[in-house]
Amino acid sequence: MARPRKNNADYFSHDSGMRNNRKIRVLRSKFGSDGYTVFCMTLELLTEADNFLIQIDEVEVEMIAADFGYTAVKLQEVWDEAKRLRLLQIDNNILTCQELNERLDPLLKERQRQREKSQRRWEKSGKTSEKINSTMVKPGSNPGKTIQSKVKESKGNNRKELLPENFQLFKAVVAHFDPKLYETNKAKWLDCYQKLLRIEKVSEHEILNIVKTFREDSFWQSNFQTLLKLRKKNNEGVKYIDVFKAKMNNSNKNGQSTIHEPNIGDVSAYTRESTNGDY
Repeated sequence: MARPRKNNADYFSHDSGMRNNRKIRVLRSKFGSDGYTVFCMTLELLTEADNFLIQIDEVEVEMIAADFGYTAVKLQEVWDEAKRLRLLQIDNNILTCQELNERLDPLLKERQRQREKSQRRWEKSGKTSEKINSTMVKPGSNPGKTIQSKVKESKGNNRKELLPENFQLFKAVVAHFDPKLYETNKAKWLDCYQKLLRIEKVSEHEILNIVKTFREDSFWQSNFQTLLKLRKKNNEGVKYIDVFKAKMNNSNKNGQSTIHEPNIGDVSAYTRESTNGDY
């Protein structure tokens, strides 16, 4: 029997001077030690949650508040301030923490590396098992196509639909785009998402963070309209997934946003790309 795939963690790194972080100081000045306590317990909760995110609604907030020992009103106030300070992210009723995801990303990549290593070992021995992991390649099939989705016949008709059941954050990514564009190119979007994970070695959390950041940017929201753009190349021959990653890294290092600034030569490429609907 295959080992269950683990999508959370047992611990997260905690800086000794975290309480003196400038944003944390704002949280502490407004709510006292309660602000710091709620934030830290939220990080603990996210770390043990599947994919480091929590789907929240009114009832879930009340249950978490009871667990923390605060009122739902107090919890929501702290979360709202943490969101304003960009310590936490709440989008489409999904609570997550970008910095926590970045700290835990090496762990996810190492797990993926171990799964791929196990897969290669099984393939070399000639053994097969659909339950080894989500990226197992069937003998005799194209090794470039992994089992990241399966075909399931919908009830009530003969239409077949690709179900990304191994893509934990795929729906959250798609939610940032026009649903009509996704529905008309569903297979291509799924294939693109799979290749971003397998070929570009980008984690699901990285994809979600990039999509959310650039789709909310005033410049890029009109020039980045489908997921397919991430594997397209600009005039300099660089894939946009790498362009966006570099922009985000520069913004983080410099402390000043450079996300909205297009690369030299990019503007002329937008016109060409818009003709085939692959923004």
